[in-house]
Amino acid sequence: MRNLFLLLALAAGCASAPPPAPAQPQQQPPPPPPPQEPPAPPVKDIVQPVKIEKIDPQPANGVENGEEGGVEGGVEGGVVGAPPPPPPPPPAPPQVVASADLEGLRIAGDRLVPPDAKTREAITRSGKIHVVAAYKLCLDDNGVVVRVVQLQRSGVPDYDALLSRTIRATWHYRPYVVDGQPRPVCTVVTFIYNQS
Repeated sequence: MRNLFLLLALAAGCASAPPPAPAQPQQQPPPPPPPQEPPAPPVKDIVQPVKIEKIDPQPANGVENGEEGGVEGGVEGGVVGAPPPPPPPPPAPPQVVASADLEGLRIAGDRLVPPDAKTREAITRSGKIHVVAAYKLCLDDNGVVVRVVQLQRSGVPDYDALLSRTIRATWHYRPYVVDGQPRPVCTVVTFIYNQS
């Protein structure tokens, strides 16, 4: 009986005590929110005060009533004078004249330039009966040949070289005069050689 009493006491104690709560996991507090930066203030235009000085209408550098001052050649603080004169225009190109007009002014060199024996042989080998070559030559205002340009080749290089050398080395003229002034001129000379 004693056991029964104990069992009853035990059962009564169990009935009166609340059953133990199931174990719950321990919750951690939520992390704090990240720190927030304060909002940027609105941008405003920055205006700096500017002091405007009053300008007195006084003559600058001693110039009054439209008079100009300064020294020729210029001085610091001086008044700008007239601009420099423009450069002279370039010389006019040489006048082109007929070769007959220059022929009367020739003082040296022969108008006819026959080929030498070696060149005549080259013309024969080329099968040509006659050859034609043309040159433009320019004289300075003293009548000196200053430029020779071949305009038409003869087809025989030795003859072309002979003509160019002869014009440069031996042809000389008196000055070509226009309105009492010697002038540079250019002309075209044609050479025709017939092989017989």
